[in-house]
Amino acid sequence: MTTIYLIRHADPDYNVLDSEIRPLTKKGYTDRKKITSFFVDKEVDVVFSSHYKRSIDTIHDFAKQYDYEINIDERFCERIRNTVGYLPDSMFKHLMKKLWNDFNYKNDNEESLYDLQKRGIRAINDILRKYKNQKIIIGMHLIIISVIIKKYNPQYSFDDLWKLKDEMPFIVKLLFNDYNCVSIERYDLFNNCTYKIM
Repeated sequence: MTTIYLIRHADPDYNVLDSEIRPLTKKGYTDRKKITSFFVDKEVDVVFSSHYKRSIDTIHDFAKQYDYEINIDERFCERIRNTVGYLPDSMFKHLMKKLWNDFNYKNDNEESLYDLQKRGIRAINDILRKYKNQKIIIGMHLIIISVIIKKYNPQYSFDDLWKLKDEMPFIVKLLFNDYNCVSIERYDLFNNCTYKIM
């Protein structure tokens, strides 16, 4: 069995409009230690991250403490869109519902959720091929995590996604038999709870 842990980044500083270089807040830097604590006994083999600063910073404390290299894979970044900055909750929710209801919808120079899902699953499959029967950490983002989950569990809904909007960081554990995902669990690091997704 291959185990992949998808890690949503900790609390980001939305005062920085450029999504790629947006850092963590002071709270985010404190909360990332929950990641370090969670993985202390997990015998991780390899660590990946999207190239976004907030994702790298979220797993950096763990990687530094236990001497892991963070392998950057740009395919794990968030959905490519043609606007800069952070949308207010009401606008973001409206947009995400529209995208979720039509996975092929997109504006010019943007990715649809289908495009994002295809990119993410291709990267996951490459990892499954190269690191069979190992344990892998991937630092990434809410929307790409959600569409990856939906690929393996079509019942995963927009409401499931939206419940997690303000939870940062969190961990989703996917267990694979070859390329077949056999279970998905989410870890709530703040309440020490585990939720079965599939």
